[in-house]
Amino acid sequence: MALRKAWKSTLTHVSLRAACGGPVGTSGAKRSKSNCAVLRLAVALLLGGTLFASTGTAQNLDYNGGAVLGNPAIHNVYMDFSWDSDNPASINRASIDGFTGSLANSIYFNSAGQYGVGSASFTGSNEAGILCPPPIIAGVTDFFAISAWMQCMTVPSPVPFTGTISGIPAPDGNTVYAVYLPTGTTIFDVASSCGSFTAYHFFGGTLVWQFVFPSPVPLLVPQSFAYTVVPMDCAAQAQTNFSLASELDGVSYLASHEIIEASTDPIILTGWIDNSLAGFNADILKAGEAADICEVRGITHLKLPNGPVVAAYWSNADKACVPDVTPPVTTAQLSPTPNAAGWNNTNVTVTFTSTDDLGGAGGVKEIHLTLAGAQTGSNIVSGSSASVTIFTEGTTTVTFFGIDKSGNQEVPNTVTVRIDRTPPSVTCGSPDGLWHANDVAIPCTASDSLSGLANPADASFNLTTSVPVGTETATAFTNGRTVLDVAGNSTTQGPIGPNMVDKKPPTIIINQPMATQYVHSATLVLNYTVTDGGSGVSSFTPTMNGSTTVGGSGLASGQMINLLTTLPLGQNTFAITATDKVNNMSSASVTFTIIVTPQSIIDDVNQLQGSGAISANIAGALLAKLNNALMKRNAGQCGAAANIYSAFINQVMAQTGKGITPAAAAILIADAQYLIAHCP
Repeated sequence: MALRKAWKSTLTHVSLRAACGGPVGTSGAKRSKSNCAVLRLAVALLLGGTLFASTGTAQNLDYNGGAVLGNPAIHNVYMDFSWDSDNPASINRASIDGFTGSLANSIYFNSAGQYGVGSASFTGSNEAGILCPPPIIAGVTDFFAISAWMQCMTVPSPVPFTGTISGIPAPDGNTVYAVYLPTGTTIFDVASSCGSFTAYHFFGGTLVWQFVFPSPVPLLVPQSFAYTVVPMDCAAQAQTNFSLASELDGVSYLASHEIIEASTDPIILTGWIDNSLAGFNADILKAGEAADICEVRGITHLKLPNGPVVAAYWSNADKACVPDVTPPVTTAQLSPTPNAAGWNNTNVTVTFTSTDDLGGAGGVKEIHLTLAGAQTGSNIVSGSSASVTIFTEGTTTVTFFGIDKSGNQEVPNTVTVRIDRTPPSVTCGSPDGLWHANDVAIPCTASDSLSGLANPADASFNLTTSVPVGTETATAFTNGRTVLDVAGNSTTQGPIGPNMVDKKPPTIIINQPMATQYVHSATLVLNYTVTDGGSGVSSFTPTMNGSTTVGGSGLASGQMINLLTTLPLGQNTFAITATDKVNNMSSASVTFTIIVTPQSIIDDVNQLQGSGAISANIAGALLAKLNNALMKRNAGQCGAAANIYSAFINQVMAQTGKGITPAAAAILIADAQYLIAHCP
């Protein structure tokens, strides 16, 4: 503001006369009539504008038709013969000049473009000279003395186009002189410095050399200029009031406040100002200029990114205080979204959306993307949205951040994209072509080099057949198994076959003997089969009553057995045990009974006679007895028959070793005794 927080209508006629009167300071320099006229005009404009400015929108800058600084050219003017000797090192000329250059080259003026204010420049600095000594007496100066001093400092050199008598650049339509008052200097006039105000900006007028058509020689023509005033004592107070890091921060805060207002309203009340505050209370000068609006709203100072502390100022376009020092916020959205484990098995498009808290002239300038890991690359995308497709398998880390149009850069963020499109590798064995007594287990191993196996147990497993007990097959297949990786890719192995599984023992079928009665005189022909439809019969063993031979012969199927001479009367058991080639075992047996009938004993004698075991003459006598006994049995005369069989036995015994062999005799005696015991 002009005369920050003061500039009430207390400028008196006496004060104005003092400004246009005698010498200032100790130099004895006179204020010129032209300087006095400029001051009178300024006061008239100031007071008149305060009372009669047109109505505007509250907290909005209104344009009143006057000039603005299209490209502010800032020149520092130190009201001291030896600034660095009279002020703390922290606010020496180099420090303040450095701040000014940084301010001119920063984003500070960007939003002022809406008011016709473009980029700024820093043109250097000067101290007071002997022709224009500092108007400070005993540490005190005043508004009019400062104004008169600036008139002196801008007096043109008598040599055309060589600047001013003080050495500072001659002003033009972009010039703003930044005047700094040394430590220990108080402004005392219409208000007290660092009390009712801390810094201010105003304007002055001078003459500059120009060629004016049609004059062939340069002429002196009027030129207005803007200037700001910042007392160092007030900068120190600002440091304390706002808890700033250094007194230089206090300087940069106050100076930037006045410089932006001098740029947008160089001839006060004629440029950009909030006309809604016009009136006798002069609020328009306390709260109506660009930086004042923000100060009233409680937004005082900001720290530029990698730059100085500055005063905020109002932006109509943004409806907010600028510059924007808040970085944008950028978010990333993955499509498709990863699974619960953080993996995708397709290409992934990452969409970035950056938002900035300031619209209008602010907003997001660009988004920076850097890819590292499986997929690499980088890109800078203009605007507030961007996208990138991740297609390389593996883990890719995307680092991203937004930069707004004010140059604020957010802290880099990262999003991790994991892609695995490759199914797990599963390796299994194959059928071995052999017969197995039990179900076959085919070993398998699985691995996944990217996302890993979803089930660690899949690293090693078996696929098995499921052949029912009692079944044999050469075409058994295992079960199947699906192996998943963490990304959701799958590999299925199985069924694997054919496998040969034999869970069925050999099949034994005994046709002869049967479980029945055989007469002793009969001949038995063995008839049986041993088969295996699977692995095949490895071995089998037939036995008769536990012996593998009968009458000195084996028991192969088809073998004829003379019951009379090889097997005893009563029960006999024929059995077979068999083993297949995978050691399945089976067994079967038949128990049959050998009996004697009246007819079969007759057949015994005939058979034994035929074999030579009984002589013919004895055989005839024996047969006569047996035929007689047969008739008695058929007649139901068991006792008579028994007597005859007893006589038969006595005769056999008498002829044993003579006409009958002992073996034959034993058979005949046993058979006769059987008949005696079994009648009918």
